[in-house]
Amino acid sequence: TTDGVFDGDQFTRGGPNRDLLQLKKACNVSFQDMDYTILTTQCKGPLYPKDQCCNALKLFACPYTNEINDASTNCAQTMFSYINLQGR
Repeated sequence: TTDGVFDGDQFTRGGPNRDLLQLKKACNVSFQDMDYTILTTQCKGPLYPKDQCCNALKLFACPYTNEINDASTNCAQTMFSYINLQGR
């Protein structure tokens, strides 16, 4: 028996409800228009100095702590994507 595992109506009866593709809200911070100079000048490879890189990231990101930490938005993902693009 399947014990109702494959019954489609279990989800409409208030049973388990999982959103496999949890959509996040768009970020209200325009990271594409930011000045990344603080990061690109202080955090350089191939050996990325921890103190310089961490300080630069703090200076850049801390003003947007609330937005970056909001898991219902894509702000953190967006910010790190642009940091990656600017660091090339």
